[in-house]
Amino acid sequence: MDKSFVAIDEFSLDKEWVGQPVLYDKYARKLANARRELEEAKNRLEVVKAEQSLEIRARHGEKKPTEAAIATLVTASSVVKDASQAVVEARHAVDVLTAATTALDHRKKALENLVQLHLSGYYANPKAPDGDREVVEEMEKREIRRRGMRRPKV
Repeated sequence: MDKSFVAIDEFSLDKEWVGQPVLYDKYARKLANARRELEEAKNRLEVVKAEQSLEIRARHGEKKPTEAAIATLVTASSVVKDASQAVVEARHAVDVLTAATTALDHRKKALENLVQLHLSGYYANPKAPDGDREVVEEMEKREIRRRGMRRPKV
């Protein structure tokens, strides 16, 4: 799964916050659908096991196999193996989407922390001490004048 959905542009926090609930909703719905598919796969597995058990009992007729033998034959059946594999794959999809929603929870916390950093002046321009302000202002004026002198005349 592509992890770019958790990346944050710290210089566009407003856009990141607007997109966060939409992104979370998208993955939460995918997770809910994957959980439903997992339950359906589990139910299909139980039905397949029951059908195989009935089929094995019918094949043996009067000669009744033991429950352990029936269980072994059911487990060894290719249709039961396929249904079991479908359950494994559905469980994996649920696990991946659970990780994605957890990552989005962490993304939300990171956004909150970035906003706090922004509010505390972390991204502010550097400030000179009181005595050096005049020196910095003079340097800025000289730089502006220098740029003006280099302008080509039209």
